[in-house]
Amino acid sequence: MKKIIVIGFLLFSISANAQVPLTLVRNSCGVSDSARGVKTTQIPMNEIVEENNYQGDLMVSYSQFRGQKIGYAKTKSGMSFIIFGKSLYSVADATPTEMSVSRYKNDLKNGDMELDLLADWSFLEYKQKRYLCIALSRPMEKAPPRAYLLDMTSNPRRLFFISSPLKH
Repeated sequence: MKKIIVIGFLLFSISANAQVPLTLVRNSCGVSDSARGVKTTQIPMNEIVEENNYQGDLMVSYSQFRGQKIGYAKTKSGMSFIIFGKSLYSVADATPTEMSVSRYKNDLKNGDMELDLLADWSFLEYKQKRYLCIALSRPMEKAPPRAYLLDMTSNPRRLFFISSPLKH
């Protein structure tokens, strides 16, 4: 019985880790010279729509790109979401790829991962996978690069948080 539980846990761990975007995709998020084989499409965030009571108590800022709403939302209590189309993805639920979950939650609580329109918004494509990349603006050039990466081809879609080894 113990062997079955251990094998089940290992299979679950392997399948969860298999869904993390490849390093070359993570490294391409937010850089102008993406890795070989990764196609990058910049999303212009110049015509911004702002609403204060979106779906209830959300304050949103988004742009339309290829018929989709792309941007971010915040509640009055400070919770943040990424908007893609009609869906909202909570940044609190993002899976950190290069740091512990507890450190990510602590940094999030301290406001170190603010979404804004100064971020670099883009689509990444690699083989049959497609991602929405949000490379966060950094207050200082030496601050570690940070980004959100939404896997558009997984079902359900999965949001990841990348803190390094992003190149800039």
